Formats: sequence, structure tokens, C-alpha cells
Amino acid sequence: MGGQHGGRGALMVHAVPGLRGAARLGDSGLFVGGVADAVARVAAGASATADFKFFFNVCKFGPGELDAYVAEGRWRAFGGVPRDLVLRQDPDADAGALWSELRALAKGLT
Repeated sequence: MGGQHGGRGALMVHAVPGLRGAARLGDSGLFVGGVADAVARVAAGASATADFKFFFNVCKFGPGELDAYVAEGRWRAFGGVPRDLVLRQDPDADAGALWSELRALAKGLT
């Protein structure tokens, strides 16, 4: 869950190359989008539901907006988050476990 600042949208993240409609996230090996193709692949048995992770209450930023928030200290941005952590299917994530782990990881990267 994206927390109090997120909207009502959802974002599907995965590591399935070649998924129609998906976009690469930098050089992370991760992709976003491609829901229709993901549904078709799961239905055909070519992919498992656990191959795809949905993030809800997604925050969206206009051009330069996130950079300004980071500069003001309102948000932190960092790279190097392990792909398996991002994609982990964790039933406790909604209770804040993922965000706690990310905060601890961020402290170690700075």
C-alpha cells in the first residue's frame, strides 16, 4: 500500500521480459504494466500469479515534482533495492513490513 499520499490506482511490477504492454524500469530488470498479457499468460499456464506483484495507492508525480520533494527532504529516493525484495509476495506487507525493511535498507545505503 502506498500510504496516505497515494491515489486509488494500482501498479503491477514484474520481472517477465517480453510481456506486451510492459515498460522497463531503468536497468533494474523489472517491468511495470502489461496486465492483459499477464492475465493471458497465467490463464495459459505460462506464468504463475506469483510472478506479478501489485502495489496499491500508487503516487504519481508530474515532471520534476518528485525531484523537488527529494530536494526538500519530503521523500527519499535510492537505488540498489534487491529485485527479490520488490517482488516478494508477503502477506504482512500491508501491515508495514515491506516499508520497514526498505527504510532499514535505505539507512544502510546512505
